[in-house]
Amino acid sequence: MDNVVLLWNGNRVEGQQAVVDFFSKLPDSTCNLHSLSCQPVHKTLSGDRLLVLVNVFGTIKFENHPTHIFSETFFLTQEASLWRVQSVTFRFID
Repeated sequence: MDNVVLLWNGNRVEGQQAVVDFFSKLPDSTCNLHSLSCQPVHKTLSGDRLLVLVNVFGTIKFENHPTHIFSETFFLTQEASLWRVQSVTFRFID
């Protein structure tokens, strides 16, 4: 899915390869999830596509950096038999 959009602490990254490149440049990290919530999005709001909203809350520690509290929101869309990330918003809370 080439129309994927990533918002990472206010930085916008568009396109599948650009998102892959962005994540590959991040330092190693350890993540602890405190909550995870998933809900289907009604088709009248999603242009008749099957979408799932995923909300995540937790802590993340990048190598040689302090621990941060974060919130992350995904929209997943179904393509044939696969689920793909359509958009991601990641924010440090602290």
